[in-house]
Amino acid sequence: MAVDTCDFYFAYRDALKRQYNLRQYYLEVNMEDLASFDEELADKLTKLPSEHLPLVRLWSTLIKL
Repeated sequence: MAVDTCDFYFAYRDALKRQYNLRQYYLEVNMEDLASFDEELADKLTKLPSEHLPLVRLWSTLIKL
């Protein structure tokens, strides 16, 4: 079952904003949600997290809260 891109984006954007406002600079992402959104990215993060997590951290700084 595919996840609506807007629902995925806003759910995690709102969670990231809440964490940021609490000065808790992390975000837990459900891998099933990620796989529903982008299966290839979920697979890469599962198999080679050290190569892909720096990019995820970079992307998180680009999100306009």
